[in-house]
Amino acid sequence: MKDKIQALELALQNEKRAREKAEELLLSRTSELLETQEALKSKTHEYNAFFENILDSFIVMDTKGNVIKMNDAAVKLIGYDIKEEPINVVNLIYSKDFEYAMNSFAALIEKGSFTNYEARIFTKNKEVKWVQINASLIYNEEGKITAAQGVVRDITISKENAVNFEEQQEQLAAIVDNSTLGIVLAQDRKIIKTNNAFQKLIQYTDKELLGTPVDALSYEDAHEKSRRLYSRMIAKEIDHYSLTEKYKRKDGTSFLSKTSVTGVRDGNGKMKYQLAFVEDVSVKHKRRLMLNTLNNLTRSFIGKLNIHDIAWEIANVTARDLEFEDCVVYLVNKEENILEQIAGYGAKVDENKEIIDKLYIPFGKGIVGNVAQLEKLL
Repeated sequence: MKDKIQALELALQNEKRAREKAEELLLSRTSELLETQEALKSKTHEYNAFFENILDSFIVMDTKGNVIKMNDAAVKLIGYDIKEEPINVVNLIYSKDFEYAMNSFAALIEKGSFTNYEARIFTKNKEVKWVQINASLIYNEEGKITAAQGVVRDITISKENAVNFEEQQEQLAAIVDNSTLGIVLAQDRKIIKTNNAFQKLIQYTDKELLGTPVDALSYEDAHEKSRRLYSRMIAKEIDHYSLTEKYKRKDGTSFLSKTSVTGVRDGNGKMKYQLAFVEDVSVKHKRRLMLNTLNNLTRSFIGKLNIHDIAWEIANVTARDLEFEDCVVYLVNKEENILEQIAGYGAKVDENKEIIDKLYIPFGKGIVGNVAQLEKLL
């Protein structure tokens, strides 16, 4: 009997210890569960706070495209509210973007996410808006897709601005390309872009001009002044300058240009580009020289009645003012059909002011003789 009692007491003690361990384990598991629930509540609260306060639209949809969660920004963007009516994202797709949208959705299913997806949508008010979407899939514990979530950003204004910018660029390019003035864009005085007018003036292609130092296209007599003005512009003493310089064409000829240069600076005021407008003023320059020469000739004729004196004035003033290397004046003798030289720039004369080795040209001989015979310029 005593053995049975001892056995029962031992069994009770074992049962008590087992129950105490079970209670201890239960309390431990319960504590862990409570901590997990609190953490889950905290994460859920954080998620909901993020969901409601994110500035961009945030949408969650099921695998059939039905919207199951959306924040206030999304309601404002598309005009629909799932609290009042159901909405399927397929109904928001702009018709011309439908195929693109379906292909993007297929890529989402395959890869699990996509970024910077851009397309148009129809709002409840039938407005067309451009949106950019970054989306990802939501999986359950078994790895099965249960939903998809995405941040939807309204980029309508930026798209319109981009289109306007492109249109303005096209308009500006058209103006530049069709300008009668030569236009050169340079960086550190090296050419990076030219328009058609300048290429026609200089007889080089845009590709040939790329990277060419601006001084390589003009004569040295204007280089010192050009560099001095450029240095002043770099130092912010001036923002633009103008100068007259002579340019060399590809075929070896030249033209006189009025060049106006403006500095293009960055946000910090540092010189970034130089924009030059090049105008061919060769014809204007020649006309001005001719007018000045005529005025000078008129003044030089005052008080002179002898034809020979007048002829010498014509030869000397014309050669000097028009920068001719030579200028000869002939007297037409129609009786003998001959031209007699009576003056010449740089010609040698004797003590009686008669030309040494005077020229006589018969009518019809050479260019001058033919002009005399035809009485008109060839």
